[in-house]
Amino acid sequence: MAKKKAKIVTKKKISTKKKATKKVVDLNAGKRFFRIELSGYGGELIVGKASEEFVKYWSHKSRKDLLMDHMHAMNDMAMYGDSDFEDEDEEVERDEVEGFDKDSPEVYEGAGNREYWDFDDIEHETMVSYEHNSYTVTEIKINPMAVYQDGELNWDDKYSRKKNFDWSTKMFEDIEGTAKEYGFDRCVVSRELYLHEKKKSAEDVCDSEAVPAIMMYDSQKGVFGHIYIMTNGEDFDPNKFAYVAFDNTMSSNAEMFYYDKVLLSVDHNELSTWGKGFHASVGYLPKCEVEYNFKEMLELGWKDLEDLEGDAA
Repeated sequence: MAKKKAKIVTKKKISTKKKATKKVVDLNAGKRFFRIELSGYGGELIVGKASEEFVKYWSHKSRKDLLMDHMHAMNDMAMYGDSDFEDEDEEVERDEVEGFDKDSPEVYEGAGNREYWDFDDIEHETMVSYEHNSYTVTEIKINPMAVYQDGELNWDDKYSRKKNFDWSTKMFEDIEGTAKEYGFDRCVVSRELYLHEKKKSAEDVCDSEAVPAIMMYDSQKGVFGHIYIMTNGEDFDPNKFAYVAFDNTMSSNAEMFYYDKVLLSVDHNELSTWGKGFHASVGYLPKCEVEYNFKEMLELGWKDLEDLEGDAA
């Protein structure tokens, strides 16, 4: 009787797959990045509509220099609410607060006492001055997980949404020895907002209605923000950097910035300034300067700037 052949059982080879480790894709390969620091002098400009009565009252030559004290006192009163103020351990009535003029009309009917920065229905911006200032450009190395768009740096969502994402990670590092200073030389357009003492003179500017207003300026010194610029490997070109000037009764500042005609964002996260003085004034604003067509102004500004630079070349 023939013997059955023994069945040979072969064990299947079990493959052990190693867990794939995903590499971070550098979204910025081939790009270069530059950080612009806006520092020096500047300030916070606040402009709001006022009543005719308020403007006339504070335009009087005996009072105009006291308006800033009145607005500061009103600011403190608004912050304290309805409670009485204490001065050297003695309670004082609300209309006896130092600097407050109890005979002053309200800024406008129904306004009441508010913090002065609330009177900002026309303008409210914190800006660096372009006069006697320069800006500093430093090349930076961007973290591969960061993304750039029109002057803003942010973490890429696909990384930052992870539960274990380390928010303390640095988004960029300065490249040593690359910092350079440049002057504010390329102004694409300048807009104006000047107070006029007389209503008629404001109306004559553009043959339009005049707006009674209050303008305040908190003069400051320090860092007014940062701008980030990306190039396709090229050096930073100051001839592509331009700003929009904002000239007004209180200051001459730069309010917008462009690189290669692209509007850039200003990062105010590291804004660090300290006060150098507070100023306040009233008057009349030409309505055409309050309700201006910026798009048209900008188009004409680029053309004029290019013509000017073309003639100088």
